[in-house]
Amino acid sequence: MFKWLLKIVCVLALLGGLAACRHDKDTKDLSNYVTQVRNQQVIPLAPLSPLQAYVAHTYPTDLERSPFQVAGNHTQAVVNDLLDYQLNSMQMVGKITYNGQPWALIALPNGMVERVTIGQALGASNGQVIAITDSSLTVLESTTIAGKTLTRQIELPLNPYTVGNQQ
Repeated sequence: MFKWLLKIVCVLALLGGLAACRHDKDTKDLSNYVTQVRNQQVIPLAPLSPLQAYVAHTYPTDLERSPFQVAGNHTQAVVNDLLDYQLNSMQMVGKITYNGQPWALIALPNGMVERVTIGQALGASNGQVIAITDSSLTVLESTTIAGKTLTRQIELPLNPYTVGNQQ
């Protein structure tokens, strides 16, 4: 019984609200505007151009290259980037393995991330990558000071949270 009473009260309130909105003098300007718009001449739209048929393109798989092969003249630019910066400005941000060979992902100060492998030159002081583990990259760096060659091992620890946050 309560539900029916509630429904009746809601319907009566709704009808009362609608009845209160009915004032001819308040809506006369709206009625005039609607009449004016309806009496305007209709300008036909130009027809749409026909849709062109979709033509699928299949990329030949024999032209695909491994992501570990360098495309074009990218090699010299990467080598220059890897040799332009001191090791203390680089950070190891990841490690991947391809065909059993480990590759370290190195974040450079210019914001680029490059990959290096064992035996590759790295750093402005004649460094060479000698080991890559899951947690670090080891570089053997040779520096000549006053005619003496000094060799030292530098370890870059894995720091995966620095990409894009370089100073």
